[in-house]
Amino acid sequence: MSLSSSSEKIIHNIETVIIGKRQQIELLLVAMLCEGHVLLEDVPGTGKTMLARAAAISMGINFKPARRRAGYRQDHARPRRRH
Repeated sequence: MSLSSSSEKIIHNIETVIIGKRQQIELLLVAMLCEGHVLLEDVPGTGKTMLARAAAISMGINFKPARRRAGYRQDHARPRRRH
């Protein structure tokens, strides 16, 4: 099986879960094949974790999301009171 056909199968598999993000999927796959690092940035609820999970599963890699920072929790989004 060639790299091109393997890549297309992985992309197709990810696209069954993530719709409308073909360019991001391709860039993620390129970075992973080059053993690089990827920082997924976007607004909440756009499928960043799902994209990472789908890519890992498609490539047979264990997936464990990074520890979440308290600064991004909804209950921390409220302004602090002054004393």
